[in-house]
Amino acid sequence: MRRLIEAVNEAFGNYPKPGSFEYDATIGTISFVKEGMDSGITDIEELSDLAHKGWSSAVYDWKNKDLERRQHRERLAEISYYDLTEEDKEKDRVAVRAMLGVCDGSGKGKYFNKIQKEFSSIILKATGDKV
Repeated sequence: MRRLIEAVNEAFGNYPKPGSFEYDATIGTISFVKEGMDSGITDIEELSDLAHKGWSSAVYDWKNKDLERRQHRERLAEISYYDLTEEDKEKDRVAVRAMLGVCDGSGKGKYFNKIQKEFSSIILKATGDKV
């Protein structure tokens, strides 16, 4: 998981601290995309849709004190990936391409074995579901 987080953060040139919205949004994005990859999805647009859904899930878990920023995020979260502007879609694609650089698209890339255990425990903690 750490390598996926690093890859996404490197792609954006942003290194959020654990406990921040940006960090949790990155975890949400990675979780949704990784689940899609593990189920066999390889289409970048479908994976980007999952990235947007993962990011959106973090939006509703955070109550930002900055009302304007929170409302902006909530508006974006309510929009389907396919209805986003190209600029916003590209943000999701950047995350997906970064992940595909770590996982070869089949979900079983070079770092898969190292991250699987950590990934599973994070998903379990975040969702309460069995992985």
